[in-house]
Amino acid sequence: MKNINLLFITSNPNYYLSRTVDYFIQALRAHLNIQVSYRSGFIQDIIDSSAFDPDFVYIDDYLGRRGPAVTGLTTLKCPYAVNMHDLHETRDSLLSIKQKKEILRKEGVEHIFVYCRDAFLRWYPEFSNYMRWLPHHANTNIYRNYELEKDIDFMMPGVAIQPYYPLRATIVERLKDRPEFVLLPHPHYRERKYDKEGIFIGEAYARELNRAKICFTCDTLYQYPVKKYFETPACHTLLLASFSQELYDLGFRPDENFVAIDENNFEEKAYDYLRDEEKRKYVTGKGMDMVHKRHATSKRAEEFVEMITKIINE
Repeated sequence: MKNINLLFITSNPNYYLSRTVDYFIQALRAHLNIQVSYRSGFIQDIIDSSAFDPDFVYIDDYLGRRGPAVTGLTTLKCPYAVNMHDLHETRDSLLSIKQKKEILRKEGVEHIFVYCRDAFLRWYPEFSNYMRWLPHHANTNIYRNYELEKDIDFMMPGVAIQPYYPLRATIVERLKDRPEFVLLPHPHYRERKYDKEGIFIGEAYARELNRAKICFTCDTLYQYPVKKYFETPACHTLLLASFSQELYDLGFRPDENFVAIDENNFEEKAYDYLRDEEKRKYVTGKGMDMVHKRHATSKRAEEFVEMITKIINE
């Protein structure tokens, strides 16, 4: 089969700090012909402006706060799919879940790629047959073992506010005044115009993760297997985090390649693994191996190409 012509519609990376989609697009270039568009509007106008004849159209962050607003999908003559990032709704959401469902039906969307399987099935059960599970991943050229000195005992990367990150908030409140604890700000979705000194992104962020013996995170109020579950172990740092069936299905095994914690036991487990260097190094190594083998961006790109090839051939 000839290389697939993929039109990939996404938000302009110049406005945001996260590089995850950039990494994914670069990995896809090894497998297909890809044209990237940052435009919003009627889909046929977007195609005409791209001077590209797609075999498949993929719209990233569909109906989300940052993704392009694309309409007229039923006019497409080739297969198409969307990726939905934010599945929940809050007071700040542009669209409610009900409104998103109405648009999915109106636009005839039959292939919905999601990072978070169980949340999608919980809130969009009538679309379960349309779901394509493509979990988060880590660019292992960036998120890797830099063999830096492990001079930070405990680290909490990212946001830790209630009510969205309940376990993170509890950990920070308990440990924030202890010298062995470091809070690392990393505004993944912050617009570039708000970038400030001391914010670590890309390789600088990965190197900071690599300095820590232990990193905490949680899967949010909504039980999303967020990117930190993949980025932290990939940097040869022990992950202590909340656990779920979805994480089990992603290959996470408590006390084998990460450490499962909750609000009642995180402190005891953290200090236990801090004291037991042999056990900590064993689980840390297993975690890095698992993520690099199962969740590298290059592997996720291969899985994506297999999935859209199957859709095209249906």
